[in-house]
Amino acid sequence: MLRSAAASATVNRQPQLTARLLRAWRADLPAAHRVAAGAIALRAAAAAQLRFGRRRAPRETLLRVSNPRPEDTPDGSYSVVELITDDMPFLVDTLTMSLAETGHAVQLIAHPILQVVRGRSGRLLHVGGRRAAQKPRNESWQYLRIDRIADEQERGALRARLLAALADVRSACEDWQAMRRTARELCRPLTQRALPLAPGIAAEAAALLAYMEDNHFTFLGCQRYRLRRGTRLEAVAGSGLGILRSGRRGRAHAAEPTIQPGRREVLAISKSDRRSRVHRPGYLDCVAVRDFDRRGRLVGETQFLGLWTSNTYHADLRTVPLLRLKVARVIAGFQFRASSHDAKRLVSILDGLPRDELFQASVAELRQCARAVLELHERARGVCLVLRSDANASTTTHFAALSRSCAARSAEASSTPRSPWATRRWRRCTSRCGSQPVTARR
Repeated sequence: MLRSAAASATVNRQPQLTARLLRAWRADLPAAHRVAAGAIALRAAAAAQLRFGRRRAPRETLLRVSNPRPEDTPDGSYSVVELITDDMPFLVDTLTMSLAETGHAVQLIAHPILQVVRGRSGRLLHVGGRRAAQKPRNESWQYLRIDRIADEQERGALRARLLAALADVRSACEDWQAMRRTARELCRPLTQRALPLAPGIAAEAAALLAYMEDNHFTFLGCQRYRLRRGTRLEAVAGSGLGILRSGRRGRAHAAEPTIQPGRREVLAISKSDRRSRVHRPGYLDCVAVRDFDRRGRLVGETQFLGLWTSNTYHADLRTVPLLRLKVARVIAGFQFRASSHDAKRLVSILDGLPRDELFQASVAELRQCARAVLELHERARGVCLVLRSDANASTTTHFAALSRSCAARSAEASSTPRSPWATRRWRRCTSRCGSQPVTARR
């Protein structure tokens, strides 16, 4: 009787709830999009989404990829993606990124955050603020129109892909504080133990971890590993966080290959072979923090997977831990007077390098790259090609530096300005190229 009464009350409030959802959509949509979508079609879509979200369990993700009824879309020009879930960061970015990567253009998107009251069974009771003594919770109600997908199997495949990406979002968000806490905890042994490292390295590594934790790194995954048989890493059971949580069968994710025999590093920064499904496309950044025993022997490491934030890529090199130390050592290797023309050119070259390369390349590799470009500046015309492989030969980075005259001609021939640096990355390159600079004359 009580369930029947609750269901009846929800149905009776359907027009009121639909009107509230429509108001949220109107506040979210540009006026031109509202006019193009049509008031009648939007009202029908809002009513359909309310029926879809009528019941939702805690932490449940409701996702539907469907084609509207013919009477609602006479031209049949679009399919609809609907998402109802707990409000979390990165939902909009992740959904639109996944659609773009699968080649589905977004025609319209509304993504309001609604304050929703639900009953114990997850039944929708109220939308828009507090209702009596019941505390509302924030839910993301997203409505997207994409280019029409006629094939039902293709719609099902798209839904499965979107659900996998949204599961990564939830895992990363739920474990975000735990990953930040792990980063903070790793700072202590770096500053309190006597480690077999060059002076200043341990302190800079600890400063970089603190920098990452201070909203300069988007933590998506974390896993501890033990070192077995030389360079083989074995995951510590139960230590996976975020997207590196153990799978359904309890199997941990494979470690990123970061250990190199004979190299004593407290930090190893590289690009993962794993592409991001959260927030931003591209290969994930991997930061591995080494663990040494009391005798100074390497016994394992903790790996963080994530993305450097945009403010890190645009920050002054002198404010970023580890990078500032690398840059200072590169400059010291040239022994230029600080006020000389060559010193200023060197600083300009290092400032222009991609931040990823500054993080990943060694001081020796950066010095070799800078020397090759400095030599290029002495010629009126020319192109300098610099190749660098990462520690495990899974990535080869190719830099092409243009002389000023070549860069000017290239900019004149193009409608868009070009940087004197052109960068390409190849994954799993079969040829193991070193970092020897190759200069081509034209």
